[in-house]
Amino acid sequence: MCNAVGAVFSAISTAFSVVGYFQQQKNQRQQQNYEQMAYEMQRRQEEENAKQAMLAMQQKINDRKRDYLRNMKSNKVALAAGNVDLDSPSFGAFFKASKKTAKQDIRRLQVNGLADVVSSQRAAQQTSMAAQASASGFKARQTAARYGMYGNLASAGGDLVKAAQGAKGSFFTSG
Repeated sequence: MCNAVGAVFSAISTAFSVVGYFQQQKNQRQQQNYEQMAYEMQRRQEEENAKQAMLAMQQKINDRKRDYLRNMKSNKVALAAGNVDLDSPSFGAFFKASKKTAKQDIRRLQVNGLADVVSSQRAAQQTSMAAQASASGFKARQTAARYGMYGNLASAGGDLVKAAQGAKGSFFTSG
């Protein structure tokens, strides 16, 4: 009789363990879905930051080109008003140096802008990799929990068989 009561409690305990396992798996799946959504939002934000950095760089380059053209025009107007020969070698060198400086500024803006773009793209890639690692870890935890449950079920089954064999008039005993 005592073995039968123990077997019933063992079966109830096993049933609760199984129900708890499935509830835990459901909650972990939901948590993983939220985590993946957060990673995806972060990745998209980093990609958007890269696009914004590219646009900002282009805007700065365009502004620098406009400034250069405006300065060149005003310099030529001012010099022409003073009856200066704009074709002279000294003013040619001056205009050439101004053009060279503007080109250097534009290259610097490009390098700095591209560094910002690459940084944002790298952050997006790292976020994507973190999402993949998280998904892989989730699958591993799910598998480990599943095999743990199988082990608990096998152990509970063994306990039930022992209890049934010890009970009088068991169908496991002959006779």
